[in-house]
Amino acid sequence: MIVPLSEVNYGESNLFGGKANMLSLMINNGINAPNGIAVSADVFFSVLNDSPIQKRFEQFWKTEGYDEDVAKLATDYIMSVDVSRHTNALMGMVLERFSMDDELICRSSATSEDGNEASYAGQFVSPVGNYNQLEKTIKRVWCSVFAKNVKVYFDRKKHKNEIIGMGIVIQKLLHFDYSGVLFSRHPTMQIKDWIFMEFVQGALEKLVNGEVTPQKARINIANSHVLYENSGIRLPDAQVSTLISHVKKLKSILNADIDIECGIYEDKVVFLQCRPITT
Repeated sequence: MIVPLSEVNYGESNLFGGKANMLSLMINNGINAPNGIAVSADVFFSVLNDSPIQKRFEQFWKTEGYDEDVAKLATDYIMSVDVSRHTNALMGMVLERFSMDDELICRSSATSEDGNEASYAGQFVSPVGNYNQLEKTIKRVWCSVFAKNVKVYFDRKKHKNEIIGMGIVIQKLLHFDYSGVLFSRHPTMQIKDWIFMEFVQGALEKLVNGEVTPQKARINIANSHVLYENSGIRLPDAQVSTLISHVKKLKSILNADIDIECGIYEDKVVFLQCRPITT
């Protein structure tokens, strides 16, 4: 199934994956998140089900430990197989919404991702390419399901009777002035009424990959006062109140403390991801 991201019904994590589920929730509640296209995990499973060794892929998840041979078989198969009959409708939808030269990011939206029990943060890939590279970037996201780090995380969480399916979110890549992650409560200390944030200038990958030392900030929910850890970059004052109001709104909707990825683009706060804090 392939639909506009805004048409994903909240609660359909088993179909479209956790990321698509949460992005749709934000879009449909007036949170400024970029729209795009959601590809369900059914498409991923349809590709694997065409394989003559499909049963071995299922066994991969039922056996503790990492089976490198099966992982290689899976990735080789995905990267080499013709998937056009599965993606024809998608390619048409992409042309309706984006230009052929747009930079498009293919974001993982695994069925076990961004949930109440496990986040899988940073475990999958999110490659970028234009329209002509889209099939390859989609395949790369599918292949990331079989990466060793994912299986180690899966085993550590001791999932029962589960096979990870991979949905995909396709959006136009935004080049942010600032980007970062924030928590509606401190991840380890019981400190109330503050938002905790780490952010960098430019792309979020600089923070995630440890390329630069981020600025750390604590934002007071009551009076919008911001305390910075060092003398580095500052958040634009006009965006602080937007961060606070949307964090409060999302906390109320989900009835949980949250972990958010966001950025500032063209003087507006853009929310890229939201998930319950799991640790």
